[in-house]
Amino acid sequence: AGAFIALGAMFATTVLAGADGVVPFGLSRLFAGLVFSLGLILVVVGGAELFTGNTLMVMALAARKIALAEMLRAWSIVYLGNFVGALGTAVLV
Repeated sequence: AGAFIALGAMFATTVLAGADGVVPFGLSRLFAGLVFSLGLILVVVGGAELFTGNTLMVMALAARKIALAEMLRAWSIVYLGNFVGALGTAVLV
């Protein structure tokens, strides 16, 4: 998921750089937001896990449906995966 979000951010940056001085400020920001959402669409379609989505596991912990160790393990795996994906995309760029 980190790679997908990084791709969306790169696409948004490219749109902003290409629109500088050509398109009004507000429209360029709108276009950048629209293309950034493609990264989120890739996350959903690809079935990837974002760390922010897993933070709701706190509710399962509060309801005593999972143990603290299980939550921290899941958070660690997803956070590390997101970091590696984003870092890998940055290295490729």
